[in-house]
Amino acid sequence: MIIESNSENQFRTSFADIELVGYHGTCSQACKIIEIQGLLPGKVVCNCMHLDLLAVAQALSIDSNSYRDWLKMRSVTFSRDPNVAVTHALRFCGGQGLMNLQSVASVVIANGDVKRTILAKEIIAQIARFRDSQPVVYAVNLSGLGDRLVNEGAIYQFYIDPRKPLPEASEIGPRRLLARLNIHVK
Repeated sequence: MIIESNSENQFRTSFADIELVGYHGTCSQACKIIEIQGLLPGKVVCNCMHLDLLAVAQALSIDSNSYRDWLKMRSVTFSRDPNVAVTHALRFCGGQGLMNLQSVASVVIANGDVKRTILAKEIIAQIARFRDSQPVVYAVNLSGLGDRLVNEGAIYQFYIDPRKPLPEASEIGPRRLLARLNIHVK
């Protein structure tokens, strides 16, 4: 894998010889796991914290439907255009899902007791560490992934069977990572 870092925030490497390339915007906080296990639909905090926060939300009658829907998502998104992935990594790291998680945690902080507030503050802190880390975009070889890779206009979605547990390593593993662009925040 080629690691690039430049002030223009653009890949300098050409991927013209690859049949299908997608670009995935994320942050440096996720790099280690991506480069070991590949791209899986990670949810920033551990599953036990999600379950605890959902239990607290239910006990406090907090609407957590959008958050629950995000947790059920079993896909990884790729842009066709590297500039779109760069913009996403710069502005929306974690996307709508983290906004939903942060929203529920914020309501818990405003309405919960001390124990519940500690959980929610820990989650907010993990989100902040994720969002405060360096933006990164991966160029990924998506060739030959079959019907689990769905072309949805400007993006590709790679779907993982929701009836099965997440695999330890993704089919979009480290060997499919063509390059990583470390983005400079201007």
